[in-house]
Amino acid sequence: MLKLFSYKDKKYPKKLLFLSICASVLAVMLIFLSGFDWRTKVYAEFQGKKYSTSAENETEMQQLAENFGIQIGAKAVKIEKIKIPREFNELYEKYNRLQYGIGMDLEPYKGEDCMQYSFEVNDETLLHLIVYNGNFIGGDISEKNFDGFMKGIGE
Repeated sequence: MLKLFSYKDKKYPKKLLFLSICASVLAVMLIFLSGFDWRTKVYAEFQGKKYSTSAENETEMQQLAENFGIQIGAKAVKIEKIKIPREFNELYEKYNRLQYGIGMDLEPYKGEDCMQYSFEVNDETLLHLIVYNGNFIGGDISEKNFDGFMKGIGE
């Protein structure tokens, strides 16, 4: 029988075993302390194609919009901090279902502060991108008028 850690033959000294365990614990701690977030998707899928969710700057946000067949202006017309509610009411449940069409889900981000970037699509329409820690997590297309339509990005 193969013995990996045998103290009897002194194949692996106690110091080496101790250092290996310390190195493993340190590696795990570094991963979590470096901002690793299990919720964040690096890629999502829309109409059978993978797309990057990186939204660190407006150029990447333009590329995101192009993945959905939308041309937007180079600069956001409005940038605001928003909070995803801790509890979803019926309206937010409906809004979250819009996200499913583009491979997103706001559920894991309940209670989190995010940024919403609004871009002009045309004279009457805006594209809203919700970004959490530099990654796109959802959004919508709506009319500029408050009582206008709102639809999912992929519709």
